[in-house]
Amino acid sequence: MYMDVKDKRILEELSSDCRLSVTRIAKSAGISREVADYRIKRLLKSGIISAFCADISLEELGYTKNVVYLEINSAGKSMEEQIIERLAENKLVGWLTASAGKWSFIFDIYSRNTTHLGSLLRELRQSLGKNLGKYEVVTLERCHYFRSKFFSKTINAKEIRINSYGIDETDLLIMSLLRNNARLDCVSLSKKAKITPEAVSRRIKLLKASGIITSFYIVSDISKFGFTHYNIQVNLENTTEEKERKLGGYLRQHASVSFVHYPISALVVEFGVFVKDPGELRSFIQELRNSFPEMIKIKDISLFYEEITGNFLPEGVFTSKAA
Repeated sequence: MYMDVKDKRILEELSSDCRLSVTRIAKSAGISREVADYRIKRLLKSGIISAFCADISLEELGYTKNVVYLEINSAGKSMEEQIIERLAENKLVGWLTASAGKWSFIFDIYSRNTTHLGSLLRELRQSLGKNLGKYEVVTLERCHYFRSKFFSKTINAKEIRINSYGIDETDLLIMSLLRNNARLDCVSLSKKAKITPEAVSRRIKLLKASGIITSFYIVSDISKFGFTHYNIQVNLENTTEEKERKLGGYLRQHASVSFVHYPISALVVEFGVFVKDPGELRSFIQELRNSFPEMIKIKDISLFYEEITGNFLPEGVFTSKAA
């Protein structure tokens, strides 16, 4: 699908806040409300936009994000499809991607604690059986996402402070509905939550003001923009807190970095990079090494070959607030 300046402006606005009204988006793009509505629907139909999502504080839900790097032993297409189906059906598996290279799949899985994580991994091993090869699990202490970089140079990496607000079952229901359908209007949400539209609006405002809902964003197929997405893991050597802060700032501000993960257990940083071609990836790595000599060593580079499940929270984290 051909996209003009107006389409790109619409994407920029939606990437910064996908719950913006059509009227406001139209004004920003310099078009009528009717044309803006038509263009948004066309972007959805073409697959350029695949979902409207809510980013929600895992801490407040009582969950931790873990990234699983999974190798599948030799399996035919039919068996691989079954494995994908099993992973996608897991209510605590979020972003699921097929990878090219060392790992077959990379995906997020959410746990309440280490005991819960152990149980989830045992279930995974039993489910995959002899098809399971090597795997690595990385538990994250912090993670930052810069989704609007796909559409503009705008950086939205501010830290969110969580203010005191006790979420209840109604809040959980509203957030579960918004997680991958964030443009649902308050009237539709009110019918499902069995409260008034005004009450829904107040709750969403409170959830945002308290830092529990941190942003509303779009999931997009970036291959339609000519980008390829890579996951890079680097080991940190000869490091200090000051050097790590500088590295974090560098990655957050770099126009090609889509996310940064800080694992809890090792001197490793993981981050996503979107580039047009392998030469651009090589240039990025050379620039990174030159900027932080003697500090970083590339551990692994994986290609996000195909996004199977979009990067939004899974249903299971909203069933009830973890203790």
